[in-house]
Amino acid sequence: MFRSILILSFLIGAISGGEVMSERFGKWLSLNGYDDQGFDDNVEGNFGGLEYPEQLHHLPVVFVSGLQPSTFSKAVSFFLKRNYSMNELYGIISSPDHSIASIFNSTITCSLIRRQRTFLEAVIQYTQTNKVNVISFDLGVTIARKAIKGGVMTDEDGNICNIGVSLSNYINTFIAISGMNYGYPYCSKHSNSNIPFCNKVVYKNVLDFTLVTLKKMKFSARNLLVFVSGNQNKIKDVLAILPKSFNIEIKNIPIKEIQGSVEDVAYEKCIVAVNKTGEDVIVEDTSLFFDSWRLLPGPYIKTFVTCLASLDLYKLASVLPNQAATLISAVTYAVPSTSDHEQPRVFMFTGVRHGLIVPPRASENEQRSFEPVFRLQSSGKTISEMNENGTRLKYSARADALKEFAKAYKDYKATGNLEVMKCNEINPDALERPPVMPIKMETIKMVAGSLLPVAAYQ
Repeated sequence: MFRSILILSFLIGAISGGEVMSERFGKWLSLNGYDDQGFDDNVEGNFGGLEYPEQLHHLPVVFVSGLQPSTFSKAVSFFLKRNYSMNELYGIISSPDHSIASIFNSTITCSLIRRQRTFLEAVIQYTQTNKVNVISFDLGVTIARKAIKGGVMTDEDGNICNIGVSLSNYINTFIAISGMNYGYPYCSKHSNSNIPFCNKVVYKNVLDFTLVTLKKMKFSARNLLVFVSGNQNKIKDVLAILPKSFNIEIKNIPIKEIQGSVEDVAYEKCIVAVNKTGEDVIVEDTSLFFDSWRLLPGPYIKTFVTCLASLDLYKLASVLPNQAATLISAVTYAVPSTSDHEQPRVFMFTGVRHGLIVPPRASENEQRSFEPVFRLQSSGKTISEMNENGTRLKYSARADALKEFAKAYKDYKATGNLEVMKCNEINPDALERPPVMPIKMETIKMVAGSLLPVAAYQ
């Protein structure tokens, strides 16, 4: 399925079809408090549900028409021929009176938006899914957008209403066909007319829409990029490196520390984050390797510096054949699962910097960090020293990884095709599963004690 909002410029006509709303779905609507909405009326344009329960094989699709009775017959037939059932296809007409006279005397009212919003909620509840796809047409694009967005609105009659919280997290794909996103052509030619339909809610001209509404409306979680971290230094780097246009939101979600390779840690943490948020996410993990040890400390560096001060970390490296070290930043991006991919897809971008483990300055001996002892080859300074002179981001492995991700993410947003990131995708089947028991501080102290006097680590 598509992963971004698609504005398509072809027309689906108002075609009368045979699709109807099932008696079972109608009874369910009545029993669950929806009987006053007229969803189950036997009228052209209302459809969905089966007479008998059936397991869903696809995410439900909700069709939103404009003020004309666009029943989407051809579209429904298209889905049925591809093994969808009527238990997965739903729609209602936006207005029971669809005469031409009625249409041009209509405005987008609170009741109109609420009706479509209520139907979306009913389908989600009836099908017991946490995601639906929405296909909207004509004025239905405007109606669906506000129904999904939620929040407070003022209609043309001056009524103020609260539509409710955003349903963005429940929308897997939003397709807008021939929507009035730049105004209705007739109204643009008759901007001085008194036709009720040509108003600022239906959008009399381009400025009414683009300046007032478009910038305020977010109707899909896919527009949001969530960075999951509680580390203030990481957060500052992300906000400094990634463009503001990425619409980044910070969430501090507790994620259990994972043990394993760089790829193991990156994948597992990103999967937890994307499943907890239901949105596109990025996480970052830093690993520091002593080259002589090859695999250590690696992703375990956080545990190492929890029990070893910077001076102890230097002493540990000083007895190795050489003090060369490599710093790796893994920025991992994940998108939620869809009908095309049962599992979230995860992509990893890395930044690598080489250097040496050196003695910390006396004032830094007791710091629980590797920054005082890792001196980069590219700058000739430790990370702590670069923090002081303001040059750290210039030589930062994290900044390198974020820039690599930003380039790929821009390409993805420009094309709408995740395959542009294919070379960065992590194949979970190729990963070594992380051990069940994490490495313990006592183990690190034991390793350190086997190389240096144990007293140094007590």
